[in-house]
Amino acid sequence: MAIIGGSQYDGVDEVFASFTAETGIAVEVAFRGDHPSLNRHLAGALPAGPGYDLVSTHSKYAPSQADDLLDLSNVVDLAGMAGRAVELCRFGGRQLGAPRNIDVRLLWGRAHLLGGMPLPDSWESVRTTAETSTAPFAFPGTGSGLFGTFFELVSSYGGELFGADLDPHFDGDAAVGALEWLRSVRPQLPADIERWGYDEVAAGLREATVSVAGDWPAFFADLRSAAPDDDLLVGPYPQGPTRRAVYSGCHAYAIPKDAPHVPEAAALLAHLVGRAAARSEAERGMLPARVDVRPPATDDLSRRRADLLARTVAEDMITFPALRHYPEIEDAAWPAVQAAMAGRVPVRDAAAEMQRIASAAVGAERRSDRA
Repeated sequence: MAIIGGSQYDGVDEVFASFTAETGIAVEVAFRGDHPSLNRHLAGALPAGPGYDLVSTHSKYAPSQADDLLDLSNVVDLAGMAGRAVELCRFGGRQLGAPRNIDVRLLWGRAHLLGGMPLPDSWESVRTTAETSTAPFAFPGTGSGLFGTFFELVSSYGGELFGADLDPHFDGDAAVGALEWLRSVRPQLPADIERWGYDEVAAGLREATVSVAGDWPAFFADLRSAAPDDDLLVGPYPQGPTRRAVYSGCHAYAIPKDAPHVPEAAALLAHLVGRAAARSEAERGMLPARVDVRPPATDDLSRRRADLLARTVAEDMITFPALRHYPEIEDAAWPAVQAAMAGRVPVRDAAAEMQRIASAAVGAERRSDRA
């Protein structure tokens, strides 16, 4: 296997062990890394021919890997899975992945840093709260995390980065407004925010070096082990003038087309997305993609968190367009978001650069589809 790694995901080793105990089939993790590293590795490994039997993927990245992945429609039983999660892992009529979880962020705060103030409910109140708290707030300042925050802002201010026809609108009024908001809050962010990804934001919450931040479900166990419950505030993600929009997706598992041991891989895949594995991951904080496994709700904090996650999935999820080239757009466009936020380039110049990048990528995809 080649899989995603990190404290929020490494509990899967227990699932591998239980699979081997039940079946006698050994599992070798030959590569483990964060998603950018995993994607770079698979870009070279998958087209090279037989090797991996099973890989981690994501609903955002699977379309770019579609030529190298097996259609799982008749390989694994996805009964019990949330329909939205299953659909997110489909592309071009093919089931490219079996969903592991649904990833949506909630807003978290450290009460002692907020001095009695409630969590902000809107993007505008995020800014005013940060101005009066005793620590900065944070969101990822680099990579896909920064781009995702930009995507959320555009949507919550009434815009669309991609229209119904998938035409890009990166230079529209909502996109420009989102960049201006990012620029306006830069003084309230950590000084080195341009190096912060999701892991650094999660660490900031745990270590109380930031007062407010969005965080993924899978970090919950780590956060709760670092702080007393009465110092942890959780609320819905901030809303804009038109809606609350939470950039979302699904981690998933996929079988390469040239996998040398497809029956064994299918058995492991069924084990990985089954109820027992989902319950184990839910105990650590993950929001499973199964409708028959809910996050534990055994006390006030976990009950509020579980209710907020369910409401967010039902009402506020936004997702990326089904484009093979979408990861390329994200990778090429986030530096323009960062440059605008830091004031290195004018906001409208950054928006125009992203529009150029997205238009070229969508155009290339359409030409490829016609060919």
